[in-house]
Amino acid sequence: MFFILISEMKKPEDAMKAAYTLQSFATLFYICFAVVCYLYLGDSVASPAFSSLPILWQKIAFGVAIPNFLIAGALYAHTASKLIFVRLFRNSRHLHSNTVVGWSSWTFLIIIMNGAAFVLAVGVPIFNYIVGLAASLVRFEHPPLGVLLRLTATSLVCLMVYLRHRRLLLAA
Repeated sequence: MFFILISEMKKPEDAMKAAYTLQSFATLFYICFAVVCYLYLGDSVASPAFSSLPILWQKIAFGVAIPNFLIAGALYAHTASKLIFVRLFRNSRHLHSNTVVGWSSWTFLIIIMNGAAFVLAVGVPIFNYIVGLAASLVRFEHPPLGVLLRLTATSLVCLMVYLRHRRLLLAA
């Protein structure tokens, strides 16, 4: 995703500064969230973690989180659609002009990307577990920086809770 965002920057040489800043803040927030959840909730954290809160706080937390989820989903759908759109219309006038073909194919790509995301998220029963495990171990968005910074306390706490629950399930 960074390569597509870098292509949009006025000064692409500043991309690594942006990546380092993003990774620093994201890692700090992930560590704080994981530590606070683990301290206050222990290893009985529901998935998603908001579900472990009292009902009023759940509603408030989901009310704040849902717009962020929608914005993030729209960003990913837009990025994937743009990648395909640019590859399809690289040497044509449809890329930079307001044509019916350009707009209709852009609309079609946005619908397809959101549909594919919905099918993967809802239609595949174990997909959320695969995504959760992959996200806790490695962030694939920005290697190698993501790999180095994401293998921190959050990953270790998630792995520790997963192994403890797995051991309890195997013992039962």
